[in-house]
Parts: sequence; C-alpha cells; structure tokens
Amino acid sequence: MGIYWIAVNLDKKERLELGRKFEEWLWGDDSKALFYLLVESGHDYLLSHEDSELFWQDIELYIKKVEEAVEKYKCLGRWAGDRVIILPDVDEYLELIDECKDITKEVVSELIEVYTNWYKTYKMDFLKEILERFMVHKSIYDEFR
Repeated sequence: MGIYWIAVNLDKKERLELGRKFEEWLWGDDSKALFYLLVESGHDYLLSHEDSELFWQDIELYIKKVEEAVEKYKCLGRWAGDRVIILPDVDEYLELIDECKDITKEVVSELIEVYTNWYKTYKMDFLKEILERFMVHKSIYDEFR
C-alpha cells in the first residue's frame, strides 16, 4: 500500500493520478507527464522532421502546422501558469482530490501518441522504453477505472 501522490490543478479543478508513491515520482517517467502539462509552449517540438523544416521553406505553412498541433495536442501546456500542487492521498486531501476531474487517461493517451511518433521518426531505443512504460500506465488505468 502506502501513500500515493496526485498532481492537482487548483485553477482548472483537474488531477493527474498516475498511482505513484513519493520516490516513484522522483525516479520514474511520471515527471514527463507533469512537464507535458506545465510547459508554456512546445507544440512546434511535436512536429515531424519534415514539418519542422518548413520553418525555413514556407513560414506560413509551418505556422499552420503548429496551429494544427495545438488543436491536436490539447494537453500540452494545459496547466501552464496555473496553481498546481502534488498532494498525498490521505484523508485530509481526499475531498479536494475527488472534486477534481481526472485527466490521466487523456494525458497518457496523448503522450503515447507523441512517443510513438518520435520512435517511428528517430528509432531510438530509449524512446521505445518510455513509450512502453506509458502504455503500461494506460492499460492499468483502463483496467481499474
């Protein structure tokens, strides 16, 4: 058992609940999901290599591709600038946690797509390992939710 820690957005009343203990947040890949939510801007990093090259060739088309990425990847930067805390799942905080919408599946599904695209492009084993760990998160979430 133990105490699990949940990222809570106080402004949007949302939560990211990856079922991790304190040390697992520090050691694992879960911080990637939190970074993904908190980053101020980054949709241009999700473009394919070919679309990124448009910056030098056709800036208007490049901007269109970034705008499409903003529409497609709605979780990226979703919590940027918001008040976010990480709370333990103890009685003192359970009411607050339960009032927040769980967006875990949405975030993890988006990250699976991002890492799948990167792995297809760059063929780096570490990307495949990260992708596999997020797929485990999703399967566990699907099983218990």
